[in-house]
Amino acid sequence: MKNPNQQELNRLIDEAIKLEQNMAGLYNRFAYWFPEDKEFWWTLVMEEKNHAALLRSGKESFLPNGLFPTGMLPDSRGELETANQKISEFIQQFKGSQPSKSEAFNIAYAMERSAGEYHYQFFMDKPVESNMERVFKQLNQGDKDHASRIYQYMVNQGIAFEGEYKI
Repeated sequence: MKNPNQQELNRLIDEAIKLEQNMAGLYNRFAYWFPEDKEFWWTLVMEEKNHAALLRSGKESFLPNGLFPTGMLPDSRGELETANQKISEFIQQFKGSQPSKSEAFNIAYAMERSAGEYHYQFFMDKPVESNMERVFKQLNQGDKDHASRIYQYMVNQGIAFEGEYKI
């Protein structure tokens, strides 16, 4: 992200926090609907909540001093808003009946490859450029690669990959 103003940066972080919370909520529903995979989904729920808490803490503690690592955020709020809207649509779509197991895993995989989540993963994989980036990475080192972990779980469980859901 290139030199955002403080107000836009606050909005961007808030939208990123919302995305992490929404992902946790979606995965929590999947854990409820698919008890045989509950441990897998619950791990992702906790990691998404951790991502949200890390962003919130960074906003409160480091943003006022200009130390927040903006590289962990996408360049525009629109990407995050689109992903958040899509999660809401999925939840509404399955209010009356739950998705199939294959749909749930394919939706999760697509969401993790969406702009907001992908950008976070890119940040976690890139070389450290500041002490603050190092701190954020160390705090969150174990909670990464959700897309590849979901895909690997699908392969191991024989869950069909149905192609990309539009996010």
